[in-house]
Amino acid sequence: MKHRQRRLPWIIGFAILALPGGSQSYAQNSPHAVWGKVLNSAKQPPKSEFFQFYAYIKSRPTEVLTHKSFGSGYYEPEGTWWLNAGNFTTEWQIGDTLVVELLSIQAGQVERKTVVSMLTGAGNDFFGNAILERVPSQPDHLTPVELVSFRAAMSADGRVRLSWQTASETNNLGFRIERAAGENGEFDFLAFVAGHGTTTKENRYEYLDRPQEPVLYRYRLIQVDHDGGLQVLGTVQVQATLPGGFQLRQSYPNPFDVRKTRQTQFQVYLNQPGRVQIHIYDIRGRLVRSLQHTATAPGRQHISWDGRNASGNLLPAGMYFYEAVFQQQRQKKSLIILH
Repeated sequence: MKHRQRRLPWIIGFAILALPGGSQSYAQNSPHAVWGKVLNSAKQPPKSEFFQFYAYIKSRPTEVLTHKSFGSGYYEPEGTWWLNAGNFTTEWQIGDTLVVELLSIQAGQVERKTVVSMLTGAGNDFFGNAILERVPSQPDHLTPVELVSFRAAMSADGRVRLSWQTASETNNLGFRIERAAGENGEFDFLAFVAGHGTTTKENRYEYLDRPQEPVLYRYRLIQVDHDGGLQVLGTVQVQATLPGGFQLRQSYPNPFDVRKTRQTQFQVYLNQPGRVQIHIYDIRGRLVRSLQHTATAPGRQHISWDGRNASGNLLPAGMYFYEAVFQQQRQKKSLIILH
């Protein structure tokens, strides 16, 4: 087919080299690209902020990959979605039927299309062109999931523990978790947790989130059924705290091109004023530079680095490690220097 011959960058990343012996030579659960095209009911690619998908092997619908899963994505200009079947927890098999629920949710209006096809031994599987169809609003008296509780709590290691319990479920694909920072922040997709289909038994669920900043977070739980229907089950909020009194964020930009960007920024969040030290090491563990910053107030701190060592010389390209030290607490991350 013409579509299978197209060399898109993300498919190249998943391409599997064929071994002698045909399709059966592919190792199960190895990287395997599945992709397709999608348009909304207006015959336009859905906006990326509104589009999402949930994919599962038909014989085990409780294992779900989403547009946010590793190896998955969506490219709005071409309306192209993709996923890596090798990221299912259970090994995929040639001949498995894959179900992909395509959704666009905008201003409360849901558009949906389900595409179904078989996984093959080819380098990638094209699931065709899909046009989303509007989903009628669900009557208020329909309750696909009977929710018993939904809670959020901070754990000692700085993570937010979301937990909820259902008394029964009907046609339940799973739960969409959304997160918003602050009282007025907009909700964004955070994660998807698979449901139990149809059951009259009680079920408990849990999800752990690691907040990036010590602010108030709101979490919204949305039920998604196999017919594309959505139901907001509840919203909870929690004030995030910093374990150990501080948190080191990933430097930006990273990779860091010293001849173009000239500086990278280290970000540290503090729960109180104080002195922060940044130690930078090469891949052999040798200290190449130390930086100091005195915070006069708690909150986000920015520390700049020009990619030079203590002698003022540009460091060679490669991987480096940096360590933040605050009141005898230490956190480490890595960065890459380019030339």
